[in-house]
Amino acid sequence: MNLNAGIAELIIFKASIRKILTDVIDSDALNEFYTQDYFIVVLVTIAEIPPVLVSKIEKLKFLALGGVFCISVFMVMLVLLIIVATADSNPDNNPVGGMRIVPENWLLAAATVPNVLLAFSYQMNFFPIFKGMKNTSDKKMSRAVLLGLLFCLFCYLIVGILGYHYAGNDVKANFLESLYYSKVSHLFYYIINLSFIISLFLAFPIMFFGCRNNFIALIKLIFFKDGKGVGKGRGADQVEEMSSYMQGKT
Repeated sequence: MNLNAGIAELIIFKASIRKILTDVIDSDALNEFYTQDYFIVVLVTIAEIPPVLVSKIEKLKFLALGGVFCISVFMVMLVLLIIVATADSNPDNNPVGGMRIVPENWLLAAATVPNVLLAFSYQMNFFPIFKGMKNTSDKKMSRAVLLGLLFCLFCYLIVGILGYHYAGNDVKANFLESLYYSKVSHLFYYIINLSFIISLFLAFPIMFFGCRNNFIALIKLIFFKDGKGVGKGRGADQVEEMSSYMQGKT
């Protein structure tokens, strides 16, 4: 699931960049190599390698803070966009969805449940974060988990309700695709898109951290079943935990 979440974020990241290029850059430039999907993927992969290879998750705390800041900017600008669009004298720029909290089609609403559950499924990094805390305790970790869950819930409710209020039934799964360069103020367009894209870029190493460590631990466990050669570093703690678990089972 950790790997799937990371891949999903990369897909959204690529699609968001592609939309900006399509809206902003001249159509002739879209044929250049630097606007192609493969070039974007390679460039992002190279940029993500250093943070993905860090040994401890606490070294990624600045990425986490940066991601929270960017997604907060995204939500603030989204609220301001709704206010400005509602007050616009041009009816073509007004929100078209209506402020509906209760869905008309409950079956389609139920289809979003997996995405909502995914927002709360960061348990893959639970233990690395717990072990990286200063003066850690169960009570302190419980408060951190509760704060994280409430922040995720708040983000999803704001973006979901206001996104549908703005775009109506034509809202896209990726809300950024519902913002049109010709219809939205350029200031809102750039800040909303870039803040979201940057937050995804900063979040990926954290999302992928648990998957990477578990993969390394699994490889070491397979090739060093007797514990020799495991050593310390990336995945070593996971090897010890997994070895103890398997020895207990056998």
